[in-house]
Amino acid sequence: MPDPVIRPAVQNDLEVLWDFLAMAAYEPDAEAAQAIPSVAKYLAGWQRPGDFGFIAEQNGEIIGAAWARRLAAEELKAPSGTKRLRRYRSASNRMRAAKVLAGSSCAR
Repeated sequence: MPDPVIRPAVQNDLEVLWDFLAMAAYEPDAEAAQAIPSVAKYLAGWQRPGDFGFIAEQNGEIIGAAWARRLAAEELKAPSGTKRLRRYRSASNRMRAAKVLAGSSCAR
């Protein structure tokens, strides 16, 4: 089996990047990932200044992808639902935090 080839990601790779983002976010497909702002922010508007990525291919098939984006301060804000978990930082409250997450729409 030949070694994988790693190449820079280009605009034409956007569909593949969405597929990999959906997998990483435990979403069923790219369309679902695009519909969730806290997930979509990692690829929406790709390839904006500072975005970069790589695609791994083997035997002409894409087998992996990685990318990075510098997020603006407003994009770094916690998604709704996680603020309430800050109160569960102590070790004695970890089980309570897990129960909150399990009942939350953030748990995936």
